[in-house]
Amino acid sequence: MFLNKNFQEILDFLPDPTLAINREGRVIAWNKAIEEMTETPRSLVLGKGDYIYGYVFYKTNRPMLVDLVIQGGKEFEKMYDNIDYQGSSIVGRIYVENFRGEGPAYLWGKAAPIRDEAGNVVGAIESIRDITLQRLTESILQETETKYMALFDSAGDAIFLIKDHKIIDCNKSAEAMFLMPRGKLIGKGIEDLSPEIQSNGETTQKVLRDIISQTGERNRLTFEMLHARSDGTEFHAEVTLST
Repeated sequence: MFLNKNFQEILDFLPDPTLAINREGRVIAWNKAIEEMTETPRSLVLGKGDYIYGYVFYKTNRPMLVDLVIQGGKEFEKMYDNIDYQGSSIVGRIYVENFRGEGPAYLWGKAAPIRDEAGNVVGAIESIRDITLQRLTESILQETETKYMALFDSAGDAIFLIKDHKIIDCNKSAEAMFLMPRGKLIGKGIEDLSPEIQSNGETTQKVLRDIISQTGERNRLTFEMLHARSDGTEFHAEVTLST
């Protein structure tokens, strides 16, 4: 079974590298995008079985997601870093040590069954993407976030992250200063960490309104404010607001 000319033309129009096999594991479609990705013309793989497509990608005749669609089997799943079943489709990611002789790569694939008019599975189709750059970007962002959180938590000063006048995160120094765990601090407003009346006799609400109005005109504002710990003890602290 080969895909008809019209369907092959549709596959060639797709930007994602795509292949299809029949139930016997023979290649019935190999679009232009996958020719470019693998530098392998379809004439070398069409009609061939024995996991020829696996050899093209991994230099060893091994199954891919299309085989998992047709045959199933936990042994196939173990070949991928992760597998996600989405209805009749299967999505997987895999790390390749040396892709096309150009070094390591991360590949993403999605496969689904091909059915005949009676609904019987007669083959499977798989699209593949090189997501190496995406994974590297994710790793860099994760590393940056890890370093930021380490600095954030190790800072000697209490630090709060505030959105819409509510605390959305804080560091360990903030927990120690207010004798309150992070889970209880999150969701509170600054006014909840201060007595009702400030040292100048004004209400905390009014003082905060005045401060917020000034912050709108500047990127950074430093002031002193009276606060209260969870045990009721009050203390003065210098506060810096940055937007």
